[in-house]
Amino acid sequence: MHGGGVLAESCAPDLINNTITQNQADPFFPDARGGGIRANPGAMFVGANNIIYNNTGFGDPEYSGNVNLNYSCCSVVLSGTGNITNNPRFVDPATDDFNLQSSSPCIDTGDPLSPNDPDGTRADMGALYFDQTAYPSWTINAWLNGGSPVPPGGGNLLWGVYAENTSGQVLNGDIWVAFEYEGGLPTILLSRALVNYQPGWAVNRPDNWYPVPPDWPGGNYMWYVRTGDLDPYVVWEEGGFAWFKDGVADGGYDFTNNLPTSGYSDPFDEIISGTAELFVPESFEVIGAYPNPFNPSTVISYHLPDASLVHMMVYDLSGRKVADLVNGWRDAGVHEVTFDGSGLASGLYIYRLTTGDHTASGKMILVK
Repeated sequence: MHGGGVLAESCAPDLINNTITQNQADPFFPDARGGGIRANPGAMFVGANNIIYNNTGFGDPEYSGNVNLNYSCCSVVLSGTGNITNNPRFVDPATDDFNLQSSSPCIDTGDPLSPNDPDGTRADMGALYFDQTAYPSWTINAWLNGGSPVPPGGGNLLWGVYAENTSGQVLNGDIWVAFEYEGGLPTILLSRALVNYQPGWAVNRPDNWYPVPPDWPGGNYMWYVRTGDLDPYVVWEEGGFAWFKDGVADGGYDFTNNLPTSGYSDPFDEIISGTAELFVPESFEVIGAYPNPFNPSTVISYHLPDASLVHMMVYDLSGRKVADLVNGWRDAGVHEVTFDGSGLASGLYIYRLTTGDHTASGKMILVK
């Protein structure tokens, strides 16, 4: 039988704000078409603000026949105005929760001439609108600094983030980093609980890095910083960017069991309010340089329990100073400094960090 979701016969139904998903045209009918909707000869679908996604059938799995929809979401191209083919980003389709995530491309993209949603915003696509007054307000900006496309052999993704509680409320929840591969489900990389998180508190880390492993498949990725609750999973707000890895695609790759367990920066280890450092390390510590070996640059991280006069220099094996990285006062907190070896020869280099009470050194290998 044609039309697993809706079948039209000798009529022209007007579809407005429907979500038609996970339907199947009759699997026992060898030519069943239109798993989502089917207009038989002499019929036609018209309308707007619909989601027709992830339906199945022998042929034309989403729709079949004469279909003229506007401002709608479908995995295959629809004729008409304002249509998109993006993943609608349901909350949890596996449990039949077809509400929209806050990152859904179907939010505020319905027909602008349609009545506004009950929250006063432009009409959404689909049957279930996203209430934009339900979640606390955040400002989240996440951006790519470099490293994309990542080569097939892996490499560092360089990125930054600014995330501020702009809700005017004290919040409890979570903040986390996640990525998605080729429009699939998110994989969470790291997170931090937000406890009594005050208005105006922020994460401000412009220089992060993440080592993308060689065996991750090639293709399109999205990188996100999100706030909300991890259990139950709710996204309040997000910021993100696209990046790419060269290599062979693999839609079935198991990311969860193939994540780096170390060697990346943690953007959430320091929370700020204005200029005040709210996260203060308990002791002096030099985390070290990453990556190491490196080419052409590496990042040296260190913790200060108190404001200190800091000097950091880099020397070659002959004892010649080749770089003066830090020379001045630094507040208590977590600090990072980049050593760029672009103008230097391959070899072993030594960094030396001194404060009023501490001295530390480490080795770095530049490989060109």
